Amino acid sequence: MFLTAALLVSYEVTPWKPRGKAYDFYDLKGVLDQLCFQCGLQVGFSANSDKPFLFPGKSVNCCFGKEIFGYMGELLPEKTGVIEKVFVLEIDLQI
Repeated sequence: MFLTAALLVSYEVTPWKPRGKAYDFYDLKGVLDQLCFQCGLQVGFSANSDKPFLFPGKSVNCCFGKEIFGYMGELLPEKTGVIEKVFVLEIDLQI
């Protein structure tokens, strides 16, 4: 069983500020950190996930100790066809 999340577009959008702050890698990392904290888990990260659909240098493997249980990073636009930055996270819940 996997948990997958994606962030894109902007947040903090108001009528007087139509272009809000854009989500970034650290917003997604904060979601994972908070999820793991609530479950009593300590997650680690190793740089540069080898996933071909993620930006090199803008992706990480998610680890418990030395065991990789997921990945997160920014999707390559040429793989998605989406102009906006898209950040994704996928973790294996059975580890």
